[in-house]
Amino acid sequence: MKKATITLQGMHCASCGDHITKQLRAMSGIKNVTVNAVKQVCTVTCDDAVKELDLRLAVKKAGYLATSVAFSQ
Repeated sequence: MKKATITLQGMHCASCGDHITKQLRAMSGIKNVTVNAVKQVCTVTCDDAVKELDLRLAVKKAGYLATSVAFSQ
């Protein structure tokens, strides 16, 4: 299990965070998603198999940009 902190771009409101949350939760291996719309940051708890590219693509599919993804244990 690991944690990813994703810096986001393009969010304007809490509804934007809901779109990102829904897209990330649909991914395999995602355990928890928390989005802070004000800070434009998302925290994801996921399996070790989840890759940075997977997270970036999910955010992009929701219509936003992941400007950075940092993993920690």
